[in-house]
Amino acid sequence: MRLPVIIAVICVLSSLVSCLKQETLASKENVNVVYKPETTPTASNDLSIDLEIYGWWWSKDQLRNGFPADNPPPKNEYVKLERWDASEEGAPHPDKIDIVCVGDGLLPRSEGLKAVTTVDFKIASYNKLTQLKSNEDFDEILNSLPWQDERKVGEIKDITTQIAESKDLQFKDFDLHSVLDKYFKAKNDLWPWKMRVVFLILDDHGNELFHRERILDLIPAD
Repeated sequence: MRLPVIIAVICVLSSLVSCLKQETLASKENVNVVYKPETTPTASNDLSIDLEIYGWWWSKDQLRNGFPADNPPPKNEYVKLERWDASEEGAPHPDKIDIVCVGDGLLPRSEGLKAVTTVDFKIASYNKLTQLKSNEDFDEILNSLPWQDERKVGEIKDITTQIAESKDLQFKDFDLHSVLDKYFKAKNDLWPWKMRVVFLILDDHGNELFHRERILDLIPAD
């Protein structure tokens, strides 16, 4: 008597399971599935920006012909700086610099974006570092120092238009000379040996969508 009852119960359960599977499949067909990535990207992988640094300097002809140090002519050559070098005669070390952001690609979104550029510095003793005999010691000391004295170079709002028209984003006339005077002239023994340029793209809530850095060596006169 028990065996037929057990068989009947198993049949009923199998039927219920089959019905539940069919209902589940039917409900899935009517649900819009939203894919959420594990992490939300904060920067665009399709955007590439190079930071270039420029300044006005005397041309090779002007330097070759010479001029009075106390009455120099206007600088007439716009030069791209790989480093700022006051130690070598004729090497460019302009008082003011321009930061040019050369962009290529797509922005992470289309509205409410702004570009901000700042600079900060590695500051250390002029006498101590100029007397070092090893470049490794020089690098070790600077690497151990924090970046400091952050300064805002400029801000450009609604940058979508500029990049869409393939225009470089330019931050003009940063007064580097004032930074040098602040440390070397006013405090005698300090020098900003490296300058870090930081370029950011921010949304309208201040969230960082893109970040690029460039470091420029600032070499003092001997």
